[in-house]
Amino acid sequence: MGILYSIFVLFILPFGVASFILFYVMKAAVKSAIEDIEIKAKKDIKVIIDKEDSDKLIELRDLEILNDTELEKVIESYKSIRTNKENNEQYLKYSKILSELKDIECFNQDQYADKSNMLKKHFNID
Repeated sequence: MGILYSIFVLFILPFGVASFILFYVMKAAVKSAIEDIEIKAKKDIKVIIDKEDSDKLIELRDLEILNDTELEKVIESYKSIRTNKENNEQYLKYSKILSELKDIECFNQDQYADKSNMLKKHFNID
């Protein structure tokens, strides 16, 4: 019995512990890699959409409907509109969360108003 116990402690137990640790390290590495890929994909999609919009505007310039200065102004306007739209979407998402927190009475009315104002300032909402 003593020999079996020694074999278990010297060989099987360390292998089991090492396998357990290796499993969780690999799981964390794969999860991190997947998150990085998702973030990169979201950025790539945004760049593609921006490029498509810019290409359409450049086509208007090529058709001589817009000149170079007008093109620059329009591109800046598009970027501004897109940024405002994204800010509004984010604001609505977080505003809904604040409203839910108020509904479950995490905030009183004054705290909710303060938090809503802070949220509006953060996302530049008038």
